[in-house]
Amino acid sequence: MTSNRRFRGFALAISIPLVVGITAACGSATTQESGFPKKGKAVTLIVPFAPGGLTDLAGRLLGPALENQLGTPVEILNKPGASSQIGLTALAQAKADGYTLGYTLLPTTPSAYLDPARKAAFSRDSFKPVANHFVIPVVAVVSKDSKIQNLKDLMAEAKAKPRQVKAGTGALGGPADMGRVLTEKAGQVEFANVQFDGGGPAMVALLGGHTDVTFGTIPEVLQYIKSGQVRAVGVMAEAETDLLPGTPTFKAQGMDLVMLSEGVLSVSAATPPAVVEKLQSAIDKALKSEGIEQKSRELGIINQFMTGDEAAKRWTLSEETYAKVTG
Repeated sequence: MTSNRRFRGFALAISIPLVVGITAACGSATTQESGFPKKGKAVTLIVPFAPGGLTDLAGRLLGPALENQLGTPVEILNKPGASSQIGLTALAQAKADGYTLGYTLLPTTPSAYLDPARKAAFSRDSFKPVANHFVIPVVAVVSKDSKIQNLKDLMAEAKAKPRQVKAGTGALGGPADMGRVLTEKAGQVEFANVQFDGGGPAMVALLGGHTDVTFGTIPEVLQYIKSGQVRAVGVMAEAETDLLPGTPTFKAQGMDLVMLSEGVLSVSAATPPAVVEKLQSAIDKALKSEGIEQKSRELGIINQFMTGDEAAKRWTLSEETYAKVTG
């Protein structure tokens, strides 16, 4: 983990003389496209973070339902490191056949390639959005024993102790990290930032007394709020959520800040459109499967399916937000 670190500033024409030849070619292409996925050939779902965080929980919930829709195994592969860059690099370099799918979170993924200092081995053009899985706000939490009760207390503590209040966050440039930066800018304070490779390890550090406040998504903090081990200071959403009853928004506490984690599922850019469409349809149906919504809410996951085209528009907005935050 890195202390006191801030992230910086995303026709082919074939002439065939015989009708029989055209028919044969079209038939061959159709057979090839409809053959995805081959029964028994596993689809790997890359989670570019450590176990226990939002994306890991979401992926493990989606996996079995997606497996049922595709009719072939779906294997979850955690590839943490470099604030998601290791997993994202593996996804970008994967064979473009649809058998490797992965989470390209917003704003985490744009943050990686838009920051020249991170020297990402990929760009936006490396990926093809398939569908969006979830949209979840960031929450600031403190230990149950902390004297900090609300956002006002947190700002007062940070102003009284510049660069001494230790703020734990997941991936560099991720939603929690950007939420922390937005809070610093709006409150004119600076935390001692402590970076982790995912929200799970960040919460472990808070519980162990190694940090003073953690910025994380609802699934990463919910179980600890329910158990009384931590207390929510505020949620970075437009309105309060019934997943965190009684937790005020940052806006209601005088800081007009919203930060969301958006779970876009992508494949490598050259994946055939027919395969992308098959995956998109399977994800849509999986998220509508019986029991998925209830299980999601129990974990604090807010499902919000979007097509790949819709997710691409959100991706553009995320790049614009990154520019504003780091500019």
